[in-house]
Amino acid sequence: MAALAAFAAVLAAATPAASTGQSAASCPRRYVCFWEFGDFSGKRISFDLRHSPSGNPINLSDQGLKEARSAYNRSGWDVRVTTGKNGSGASRCLHPGGQTGFVLTPIKSFIAYGGTTGC
Repeated sequence: MAALAAFAAVLAAATPAASTGQSAASCPRRYVCFWEFGDFSGKRISFDLRHSPSGNPINLSDQGLKEARSAYNRSGWDVRVTTGKNGSGASRCLHPGGQTGFVLTPIKSFIAYGGTTGC
């Protein structure tokens, strides 16, 4: 029950904010951001990761973005971006401050790791 409550708290904190910002700098501090196109352009969704993440996968399509071609991790946590839903498929770790301006295979989900766990 405690694990379920903790996961619910992370989902509440991971409420996306949609934007059409055109640069990586538009990603707020302590957030991880995803853009629908390369070079940090198009629709952006941002996830507040100020609190320790749960380690559970979050699908971008469940948050209003079908897939992303660029990402920026401005949180203090490791974030694994994946090419499939529910954390499946090929993946890449974005350490704090890590970014990718273009990916060939779109990002469809991510997992944020808190505490001593990382990717």
